[in-house]
Amino acid sequence: ALVFVMVGNRLASEIDDTFAGVVSSILTDNKKAHVAIVCPEYTGELNTKLTKKQARRVHKFGWQDDLGAFYRACDVYLNPFRQGGGITAYLAMREGLPIVSLAHCDVENYLGREICAADKDAYRARVLELSSDADARGDLRAAVLERIALIPTLSEVPEVLNEVNEHAQEVYSRGQS
Repeated sequence: ALVFVMVGNRLASEIDDTFAGVVSSILTDNKKAHVAIVCPEYTGELNTKLTKKQARRVHKFGWQDDLGAFYRACDVYLNPFRQGGGITAYLAMREGLPIVSLAHCDVENYLGREICAADKDAYRARVLELSSDADARGDLRAAVLERIALIPTLSEVPEVLNEVNEHAQEVYSRGQS
């Protein structure tokens, strides 16, 4: 299987029809592709924009205690067409995950404009290439690892995010009681 992953708090509202079309293309072109969605509030918004057969290969996960380990089980990080995603993409970069994102968003601050897709057509083309070409995934992984080596000032971010995540889980748990 080839696993594409998306992570965020607001994915339910950030997945538009155009992005759903990209995901549909992945699932159509590569019958072994799956999409993992890590979002506590996700209730199937992407699934409703796909065929039933495609939707069976979209899997929802709640927040992960060890997001790095989760990323290591995935093949490509997808940043939907949104302004955010920088921190989750940064954590994916630390794991050497190939990342696809548009420029002009938070992810560009970490990934760099030269690696980001210039527009939605370029994004779609890159995703489709990665879904079928292991060498392309390897090349993008190498570029991501090269870029992350240039960002040493963020070395403490995972620890801080773990603390924030623990706090958020406590607050969420109290709200569910």
